[in-house]
Amino acid sequence: IIYHHRPGNLKKFAKFHFSYGRAHVKLVLRYGFIEKIHYIPPLLLFLLVMAVILFLYNPVSAVIISACFLLSPLVYFLLKGKGLITSLKYSRLLFTTVITWTAGFIRGLADKNIW
Repeated sequence: IIYHHRPGNLKKFAKFHFSYGRAHVKLVLRYGFIEKIHYIPPLLLFLLVMAVILFLYNPVSAVIISACFLLSPLVYFLLKGKGLITSLKYSRLLFTTVITWTAGFIRGLADKNIW
């Protein structure tokens, strides 16, 4: 029997996704990149490096592109017919999920005692 429960608050939600990302390191080390989610850490690293390079050459463009990137989930949820408050909540959950999952994945790669 598998019991599912929702985390009670945002801190528990973030901790869950951190652990989930850390556990996915085992899958990647054993089977390679088998799920789409496994491409998120390298993609985020690439985007971060590109943002820094762009900021060094053209700070205004870097700020505009970064703002568009960060606001895109909010615009998406608004276009899907969600209200402003719900769209803000969903966007926060999306960013929390991606950031904490990636942090857990990187922590799992750095951990020597993953097995």
